[in-house]
Parts: sequence; structure tokens; C-alpha cells
Amino acid sequence: MKGDPRRILVSADSCDACSSDLVRALHTRFPEMQVEDATAEFAVQLLEARLEADLNRISDAAHRKILQDAADDARAYLESKNTDRAATPA
Repeated sequence: MKGDPRRILVSADSCDACSSDLVRALHTRFPEMQVEDATAEFAVQLLEARLEADLNRISDAAHRKILQDAADDARAYLESKNTDRAATPA
């Protein structure tokens, strides 16, 4: 599997404005790029999409590699969760 899911940090929290539950996801290399959603999977999907979108804005190859690795880490996180779910008996 390409990417390291351990670089994706996910935490449960609540909205300061409305007190509803939410999940926050971020990459350890980009802690300022936090994404929030209702579930860990949705939050990480949004994080991956945001990382991928930013790839188009970076012209430097070294910086693109770092960002691509972070997107790969998000995909690895999602794949590991899907594998865990498939291995769990119903």
C-alpha cells in the first residue's frame, strides 16, 4: 500500500456554534489544513480532495511530491478503514 495512514490524525469534537458532533481530520505535515465532517471517512475524503486540488497550484516538483505523499497517506487511511470493515464479521 502506498502512503502511511498513521500520518492522518482524526479526532472527535463538537461544533462551538451549535454543539453538534463532528470529526476533525488533518495530516501531520499540514496541521493548518484541518477538515471537519460528520464521520472520519468523510473528513479524510475531504482532506484528500483538498490536498489533490492544491497539487494543481504548486509548480515546484519537490513541494508537489510532499503534497502528493500527503494525499497518498489520506488514501491509505481510507483503504485501511475499508479493509478493517471488510475483515469484521457482520
